[in-house]
Amino acid sequence: MAPMYDFTAINKNNSRISGILKANTELDLLTELQGNGYTVTKIREKREEKPFFQKKISLREMSLLCRQLGTMVRVGVPILQSLNTIERQMDNKLLKSILNKVAGDLSVGTTLSQAFEKHDQYFPPLFTKMLRAAEKGGNLESSLALLADTFNKDYLVNKRVKSALTYPVVVLVVAIVLVIFLMVFILPIFVDMFKGMNVPLPLLTRILLGTKDFFVSFGLYLLIPIAFGGYWFSRWMKTDKGKEKVDGFLFKIPVVKGIIQKMAAYRFSQTLRDLYASGVPIESSLHTVAQVIGNKHVSNALREVIADISRGTGITDALEKTHVFPDLLISMVRIGEETGDMETMLGEVSSYSQYELEQGISQFVSLIEPLMIVFIGVFVGAIVISVILPMYEGMSQIGKQ
Repeated sequence: MAPMYDFTAINKNNSRISGILKANTELDLLTELQGNGYTVTKIREKREEKPFFQKKISLREMSLLCRQLGTMVRVGVPILQSLNTIERQMDNKLLKSILNKVAGDLSVGTTLSQAFEKHDQYFPPLFTKMLRAAEKGGNLESSLALLADTFNKDYLVNKRVKSALTYPVVVLVVAIVLVIFLMVFILPIFVDMFKGMNVPLPLLTRILLGTKDFFVSFGLYLLIPIAFGGYWFSRWMKTDKGKEKVDGFLFKIPVVKGIIQKMAAYRFSQTLRDLYASGVPIESSLHTVAQVIGNKHVSNALREVIADISRGTGITDALEKTHVFPDLLISMVRIGEETGDMETMLGEVSSYSQYELEQGISQFVSLIEPLMIVFIGVFVGAIVISVILPMYEGMSQIGKQ
């Protein structure tokens, strides 16, 4: 099913119009509107709101699917028989069901790309676009092998990023639990002892006790609006407006911006190289890249690049105008554009960007670790001091007696 697009354009009478039209891609709609004499100022795909718990097919499973299907194609097994064989081996019930439906569509004459496109909400855009291009170019085997390598590489990159961020998150959670335990269970024991000794409690101790009593008394009432607010925020972040606001804000944070740029450079170069190698036109490839780039701010910049290219601007000049991508990527794309060896240049950028991304994540973690130590030290130290001060005061009173 072709997606729907919201668009805004200026007609021949210089009047602004807007509406919703159906098209296979943004590029098809842009070409149609320009052919009718409109100057397009904005195109955005109108997506249905996703369920909160959206089922997904993992990158690891996508890599395995492409690898198995490519291997069977290479040895001459018919596509329909290959899909039936892979389906029987699948553990993922969602993917198993989809492969069964795809096989059913193939048996009545539907092409492989059309059959998978019926379920494109579960697959990365790169997958269906490359399948369509591979069918046209007759290079299905090599395209599936390329997809398998790409999905596996993306899986490993995501895994390294998550592993790097797991340690500080675990430390933070343990610290919070420790602070709560000390405030709720340990501090009151000492406080009761000090009261029995008629020792006046210092201000810091009274503040910590008041904080603890407040959360014990009103914690449940706070939990409900916090949970509701978190749910609403997560839903809002799934909307285009929410993504634009959040991603735009993240792009303004210096350290985070560097990581986003490295991730964008990696995904841009990797995806564009794969599509370019499969013979997908550059503008259509960039539309796919904009969908998988992972940051709405960068995605909007790419849509500006596409608009500039449609007006005759070179890809390097269009990328440079956005001020979003690293200089190295732009320089390598320029070399590829001038020498006609874009595929090789994009491959080099992809490998280097992957290394830079991993280094950037490691540096980010090493930067926040000292901040976390300070954070933990302040709270634990405050609790320890709130206990030591009354003890010191009590000992002073005993000494006076």
